[in-house]
Amino acid sequence: MLEPFGLTMHIKNGRPDVSISSHLKHYKIQNQQGESLGDLYGLILHTYHGKGLKIQEHIITITQPIKDMFEFEKNILSHLHGNFVIHTHTGLPERLYPDCGGSIPIVYCSDSQRLGSSASMFLSEDEYQKRFARERHNAIIENEVSGSWISGDLTAHHGILRILPNFYLDLNSWQTHRFWPIADGFSLDLNLDVAVNDIADSLRSFTKSVTTEYNTGITATAGFDSRLLIAACKGLEEQCELFTFGTESQGIDQYLPALISKQLGLSHRLVPVIESTKAQKVEWDRLVSDVVREGTRDFYPTLKQLNYDIILTGMYGETGRCRLYRQDFETINEKPATAEFVLSRLTLPLHPDVVESVEKWLDPIISLPRSAILDLAFNELRFGSWAMAQAPVQKSQKIAFMPFAQRNIQDAFMRVQPTEQTTDRLFTMIGKKLWPEAMTYPINKYGDYRDYLSPLLKRLNKDSFIRFWRDRFA
Repeated sequence: MLEPFGLTMHIKNGRPDVSISSHLKHYKIQNQQGESLGDLYGLILHTYHGKGLKIQEHIITITQPIKDMFEFEKNILSHLHGNFVIHTHTGLPERLYPDCGGSIPIVYCSDSQRLGSSASMFLSEDEYQKRFARERHNAIIENEVSGSWISGDLTAHHGILRILPNFYLDLNSWQTHRFWPIADGFSLDLNLDVAVNDIADSLRSFTKSVTTEYNTGITATAGFDSRLLIAACKGLEEQCELFTFGTESQGIDQYLPALISKQLGLSHRLVPVIESTKAQKVEWDRLVSDVVREGTRDFYPTLKQLNYDIILTGMYGETGRCRLYRQDFETINEKPATAEFVLSRLTLPLHPDVVESVEKWLDPIISLPRSAILDLAFNELRFGSWAMAQAPVQKSQKIAFMPFAQRNIQDAFMRVQPTEQTTDRLFTMIGKKLWPEAMTYPINKYGDYRDYLSPLLKRLNKDSFIRFWRDRFA
């Protein structure tokens, strides 16, 4: 049995009993006087963080005054990078905060005051079966198209909810609350050039730091998110190695990274895929607690071959390309959002449990532009509850960091007008700022007849067609 990645916590007699997996570290958070403010569980970059922070060994010292939790969220939480969860206490309200991307997933039971990175990490086998939401699971996972997941703050178990990215859990009331973004005062007012410079600097700084501190592998495909990761490697060629799953003749995702790497002087390797056994698939289902059924279930043992300490992925880059409104970015803000519309753009079925959860999620942000709501939906309702739900098993094989999951980058993605950002302008400008030569190669294209054939074949797939229909006719 794999050791699941993540943590568990149980409040006993008012005191937290915390257990973390061997993949993670424990940091004490304190002020300049040495007074405790909380604990951080996870892995963080020591050489890349905001001002007013000092990291030595396993102690994080806040060297600036913190008047309230707003300042803590803005100047401390948002300026640490890696995979982590912060438990504030003593000199601060007792809360649990995930990092910007929810890299260490947390689900919780308010009745028993227990939480963990998946339900299976703190439920007994008897509890797991008794609380299993079988109808919800059958409708959303078993009888749905491939790649389905239980969205919102729901799980596959009654009474167990998920902390989504940009929310914290109040450990007194055991209720979650959104802390970012604040709807009041939000506007699509960020200058495109300012956004490009800020995002490029942050991607470069993150990549330089992680490749300095760790033996790092960078996932490389033919896509746009991956291309910006490659572009961020300029000047770091000796510290970086790119890798792609598959064989040389398999497809565009294998062909293009190999070509780019060779011509730009980067190291690149192809990693053969190892298929999961039946027993390993059963283990995957239990480690993710049956909330998602994804293709990675079929080949996750492949990750064990990688000889890196950390891998970098392009996760959370999609919102910089108007991902959920790429077909109507010019008109997306002409109408208000609804829960049904959001779920359809996520290509999910309108299950009543999920609709109710998303309606509650939508209520505090309903005044935001619909583009911003869909950006949050992609990050929170898709990545937060689909991708991150897989972390207990995926990251037990190999730890992954996500350079795009930085608060200032996500803020910039949301606040540039969609008509200025478009589906490629912002990303192209960022790439050229980082490494112009890396952007001379096409994105997801061979440059011949195969560029027309691949999309057609994809649409002939039943599951792909259903998702396409839901998305385009939301």
